Amino acid sequence: MQVDPDKLVKTEELEAAILDLFLPESGKPPETALLFFAGHGLRKQLRQSLTQGFLATSDASPSKNLWGLSLRELWDILQ
Repeated sequence: MQVDPDKLVKTEELEAAILDLFLPESGKPPETALLFFAGHGLRKQLRQSLTQGFLATSDASPSKNLWGLSLRELWDILQ
């Protein structure tokens, strides 16, 4: 894999890459896989005692209600 430090990563692209890693279209998930995310996380306050976590992507903007990839969604993919 290659990393382009000048390329922005959108939420849909990150989600597609994670799906390709853990749930490839071949139907044969790998025995071992490593997801390394070098970036920021965001927490969205849902209620006073409840927050939702996100992997922040380049297009994340909480003021526009764009948060990135939900950690709940990542958990669902991993299950």
